[in-house]
Amino acid sequence: MYKKPLIIISTLLFLLLFVSYFNLISLNAQSINKETGRYQVTSCSRENGNWIFITIIDTQTGEIVKQESYHGSGDFYKNKEN
Repeated sequence: MYKKPLIIISTLLFLLLFVSYFNLISLNAQSINKETGRYQVTSCSRENGNWIFITIIDTQTGEIVKQESYHGSGDFYKNKEN
């Protein structure tokens, strides 16, 4: 006699918990990926002297985060500062 309402209520409760759980997971995933796509890496080389230049730019602020230059011959590249 009470089985049908109990089954309906249990099913609705399960669906509510299921949807709530996946909404929490998607909100957590969105907060983790806030910096995805934020940085841009550029590189170029110059044949004269065998130089390689690498720049990392923050695309939100336009600020240069890191800039490196390497010089070397063959397979051995050394940082310009060394």
